[in-house]
Amino acid sequence: MSHLSAHISDSNSDDDFDEGNIEQISIPGPNTSKGDFMEAVKALQLEVQRLCAENRALKEKNKVLLAEKPKR
Repeated sequence: MSHLSAHISDSNSDDDFDEGNIEQISIPGPNTSKGDFMEAVKALQLEVQRLCAENRALKEKNKVLLAEKPKR
C-alpha cells in the first residue's frame, strides 16, 4: 500500500518540527475507502487554509516593517 504523509502544525512556530508539535496526515493508498480519502482531503484543505491565512498575516507584517524602515 502506498501513501503520502504531511506534517500538520497547530501553531505558527518555525520550531514546531524540532519540538515535535506535529500532527501527521496520511494520504490513503488506492485501495482505501472513499470516506478515508475524503477525511484526508478535508484535513489537507484545513491545513492549506491555515497556511494561506498565515501567509496573508506575514505579508501584512512585512508591509508594516517595510513602511517603518528608515530611508537611507
